[in-house]
Amino acid sequence: MLAYYVQWHMQKRLAPLFESDGKGADRRWSFSGVIECLKNQGHHEMEIEKVTYEQDGACDPDQQKIMDLLSTDI
Repeated sequence: MLAYYVQWHMQKRLAPLFESDGKGADRRWSFSGVIECLKNQGHHEMEIEKVTYEQDGACDPDQQKIMDLLSTDI
């Protein structure tokens, strides 16, 4: 139930992305497409001189647009 609730809220916030995206086969974005795009957001474990740390990669323009609509900071 919680997953549906989260998805509902995400779809509400992403409405401008979906509405400006065309119709039918010309559509670029779907909810599953948004999730796939965000999966590609990099998170890497780095090691420099025996010191290990985690680093988040920068968002590409599509990911940043989605994050801005979701009002989420990385």
